[in-house]
Amino acid sequence: MVEGRKLRTALKALLRQAACHSQGHRSSPHPRRIETVGAAQYNEAVLLRVFGLATLLSAVSVAGTFEDTVQPFLARHCHVCHGQQMQMSDLRLDQFSGESDALRHPGIWDDVLRMTANGKMPPPGSVRPSDSELASLAAWIESRRSTMEVFRVDRPGRVTARRLNRTEYNNTVRDLLQVDLRPADSFPVDDSGYGFDNIGDVLSISPLLMEKYLDAAGKLARTAVWDQRRQAEPIRVRIAAARDPTNSAAIGRVSPFTTDGSIRLTHRFPAEGRYEFAFGAIDRRKRSEDDGRYLEDIEPPPRIMTMTVDGSRLATKAVEAGQYFDRSERASHSMQPGSKQIWLGFVDLDGRPMNPNDAFQTRKLWVDYIEINGPFEASPLPLPPSHSAIVTCRPAGEEPWEPCAREIVGRLALRAYRRPPEEGETLRLMRLAGQAMRDGESFEGMVQTVLQAILVSPQFLFRIEQDPTPDSAESARRIDGYEMASRLSYFLWSSMPDDELLEAAGQGLAESETAISAQMRRMLADPRSSAMIENFGGQWLQWRSLAQVQPNRSRFPEFDEELRQAMQGESRRFFEHIVREDRSVLEFLDSDYSFLNERLARHYGIQNVKGDKIRRVGLPDARRGGLLGQAGILTLTSYPTRTSPVLRGLWVMDTLLGQSPPPPPPDVPELDVRDEQIGGTLRQQLEEHRSNEGCMSCHLVMDAIGFGLETYDAIGQWRSTDGSQPVDSSGALPGGRVFGSPAELRKILVTTEADAFSRALAKKLLTYALGRGVDRFDNPTLDSIQHQLENADYRFSALVEAIVMSGPFRMRTRDPLASERGD
Repeated sequence: MVEGRKLRTALKALLRQAACHSQGHRSSPHPRRIETVGAAQYNEAVLLRVFGLATLLSAVSVAGTFEDTVQPFLARHCHVCHGQQMQMSDLRLDQFSGESDALRHPGIWDDVLRMTANGKMPPPGSVRPSDSELASLAAWIESRRSTMEVFRVDRPGRVTARRLNRTEYNNTVRDLLQVDLRPADSFPVDDSGYGFDNIGDVLSISPLLMEKYLDAAGKLARTAVWDQRRQAEPIRVRIAAARDPTNSAAIGRVSPFTTDGSIRLTHRFPAEGRYEFAFGAIDRRKRSEDDGRYLEDIEPPPRIMTMTVDGSRLATKAVEAGQYFDRSERASHSMQPGSKQIWLGFVDLDGRPMNPNDAFQTRKLWVDYIEINGPFEASPLPLPPSHSAIVTCRPAGEEPWEPCAREIVGRLALRAYRRPPEEGETLRLMRLAGQAMRDGESFEGMVQTVLQAILVSPQFLFRIEQDPTPDSAESARRIDGYEMASRLSYFLWSSMPDDELLEAAGQGLAESETAISAQMRRMLADPRSSAMIENFGGQWLQWRSLAQVQPNRSRFPEFDEELRQAMQGESRRFFEHIVREDRSVLEFLDSDYSFLNERLARHYGIQNVKGDKIRRVGLPDARRGGLLGQAGILTLTSYPTRTSPVLRGLWVMDTLLGQSPPPPPPDVPELDVRDEQIGGTLRQQLEEHRSNEGCMSCHLVMDAIGFGLETYDAIGQWRSTDGSQPVDSSGALPGGRVFGSPAELRKILVTTEADAFSRALAKKLLTYALGRGVDRFDNPTLDSIQHQLENADYRFSALVEAIVMSGPFRMRTRDPLASERGD
């Protein structure tokens, strides 16, 4: 009877959850809650299922045995997808020898109960178990809770010593040395695991990478620390417009070139001296827009091209009408060192910037290039900020060099190793320093030598969490303050801890939840948290991959580089907005705004958005909203020549809902898309293709979601027809949830799938934060994170705080082999 009460309690919790869904899903402030018949039907189905199970429980006084109740259920409903041939979600349910063996895996039964109780398993299209079967399964799981808890080990996990990936290496040397080099850009590409390139188990070191580290260390040391004053050598920098090789009259739209034909860039002048500038334009205003013919009877007016540096005009040239203007205009000016804004474009008679192409559909007059040469007659280069930051003292005259060197070496090692160096480490570095001085190096040359050694040390290249001597019988330990500082900084900044964080680490950061929360919030508000936005967001939402996508040019001639960049910018700025403004993460599923510029707004058919700057724009209707209305996501999940409901549905299930369908059976042929007049619409052909029984259970949900997005073509434009056939974007999801448009699909997802989405996002971000895969033993942690996120109205900061306060983030499982090795 006690176990029966436990099961009734669990089902009452499900009942409350379903009731909350039917009343608008708690009191979340998300502005666009669902009010559709489909959602009501889904909620009604959940309520009926829970009421049915609760009724059956009144007749269940004692749960059945594993052999009599559970194994037959698994054989009938689960082994096809979770058996010997296939293991969806890395789950296999056919290997338990008996009840005692099954009870050793509480995480598996947590998943089984959650997925069967909410009706997602067995999947749609499969034979549905009866309510009595489901009740018997739930009763067995609940009745064995106390027995299974013995095997639920509090195991926070441990991460393999993690090499800095390319992004982390670049950011770390930037913050350590205050240099603007990016040596890791030439390193071999990092391997990825679990969708991210910061996973310790896959970040190995090859001989080639070791050579790159050695070369980079030398270059970084010589750049950061100067052993003597230097003279700037003249260099030539040329920035030229890219052309479409298939059309001699066209100009590629790539940054920093703008729609008004101008160039805007930041250039760093290394030293005081004289610099020479050259620039030119191309004028095609006498060319026909249709076929590029030369038009004899047109004489466009001259235009004034001007160059400014930090707003001051340095040169002006009148561009006369003609087929070409390929003669360089030259100017020479003395410049002070530092980064300066250069603008080269067209102005009106009053000197205001203007667009000379307003009368044309495409640009015909544009700045072709700018060239910068110099410096000439240069003054000696000033010491870089990195030198002063590293060489904080220098022995004068006959003073001994060791005290100053020890101060420099100690601070370098503390920051590079992300912890205080051990006495032995400091001693070895000082021995190296002494050898350099005996070999005749200057004091600064000695610092360069020591810095090179630090930059190739495993203590710098790897994030190592060394377990102390394992005298304790405890299986896990709380990480120390410096380890916590590194975990926070590489999670939120993809870089080393700053001085404030290192100071907090030395003052007991790891022991204080208040201190951890304060540092987390400070770091999340810091501009350096853009690294988390770029690296987590770019891999989770895959806008990095958009750079490799190449839609078919003959079918989609409007797709160009400018549109690609706007697509990436929309997803990036959307993610950044949710982070910076601490919005609800449910806005990823649906929103009434997005981030557009003129080019992308025109692609969407939205009026009154001008200029190249990407900014927040309120959406005029429900065609767009959330991630599923973004052209970049829709392009990523399409083929070069057509849309793919399967790819789009798979992306939603895997990326947003955390449900990874298995690969297709080997005997199922690829879909051969035929012309619509022969094979019907793409939807009809897919429905015919998925008639294979082995495909139906996965495709039923996956394709339905994809069909709901068919009103977007392969580059995300809205359409009402596919060829000559009208687009049908209707569909149905399990539980009677029906929709007729992308807007209704989004509303269903944001209401009925909020729990699945928040759990999937929490799992992804926890994986990224820990640098390891999240397994079933992390289920209690995910439950807690999801609960905290839900209680905080799904605000993004609550998700981050729940992760950094979790056991896996604050603790580490001891190495079981450490005692055998004598560590």
